[in-house]
Amino acid sequence: GPQFSFNVGDDVKHWFGDDGVLKELDEARRGESEKVGNLVILHLMGSHVEYLDRYPQKTWRRFTPEMYDRPELTRYQRRLLSEYDNSLLYNDSIMAEITRRFEDKDAVVIYMPDHGEEIFDEKPYVYGRNHSSEIDRRVARSEYEIPFWIWGSPVYRERHPYNWMAIQDAKDRPMMTDVLPHLLMFLGGISTPLYHPEYNIISPDYDVRRPRMLKGTTAYEK
Repeated sequence: GPQFSFNVGDDVKHWFGDDGVLKELDEARRGESEKVGNLVILHLMGSHVEYLDRYPQKTWRRFTPEMYDRPELTRYQRRLLSEYDNSLLYNDSIMAEITRRFEDKDAVVIYMPDHGEEIFDEKPYVYGRNHSSEIDRRVARSEYEIPFWIWGSPVYRERHPYNWMAIQDAKDRPMMTDVLPHLLMFLGGISTPLYHPEYNIISPDYDVRRPRMLKGTTAYEK
């Protein structure tokens, strides 16, 4: 019979708060079977520009321009900085809610943005992304280096102690997101000739010397 990689999806966009994604997640998981392994992919708006539109204004305006000791920035720039920080704080709350929804399951949650953004880090001051720029130290650090973390539920840690130990041991290894499928195949117990342990970040055979190429031209390490 036919094999499905994905059997549920949607094309709904939530422009003003990722809490809408949480509601969709709750609805999709109604009647979820414990006997079937599930892969859930959530695409968040996160802290993408414009930052003011990424969090509920009435409840998540915690940072204000007056809080920043940055006299070299204009008030407008400090306002943008505060909006960016508010969007990060709100995004953290969404990730906390996502992990809470899986805390009683045999589950792992993997989080990664698709890119970083500059936000008045150094002169000349800019915010957002420089899509057309050549890869230099500044762009590589601010726009290509991203957070990546793996959370394991208490149930997962108890049932898979060696996997959880391997996850913790891998915390300082260099990685690029193009190898993520190999980690997912390993965690999902999927056996296929397409799997390569040297691309699995938590495998003892992981290749830590593999160059991480940006735009296909420049190694991140350089």
